[in-house]
Amino acid sequence: MTARDVSLICAAALLASCSQGDSPDGTASQPLRVSDGMQVSIEYTLRLKDPNDGEVYDTNVGGQPMVYTQGGNQIVRGLERALEGMTVGDRKRVVVPAA
Repeated sequence: MTARDVSLICAAALLASCSQGDSPDGTASQPLRVSDGMQVSIEYTLRLKDPNDGEVYDTNVGGQPMVYTQGGNQIVRGLERALEGMTVGDRKRVVVPAA
């Protein structure tokens, strides 16, 4: 198996608070969606996608969340694109191909 044969599977949960608070008329505003420039915290489990196993490569579950700036090229592009538009509490399973 070479590096080109390995895809990454990431199960991510958005943890950071992303709401702007109440609007001036007293109604609750819509929660913010992940977009460029936003600081985001996620909890993740990263697995190697290998036909022979799905071994856990890395996880932060039960520890500190990973914090990054959306659009800042701080994480793998495929994962960053998949997290775009998520809101607090959302969960997503993402497969990022080796290419």
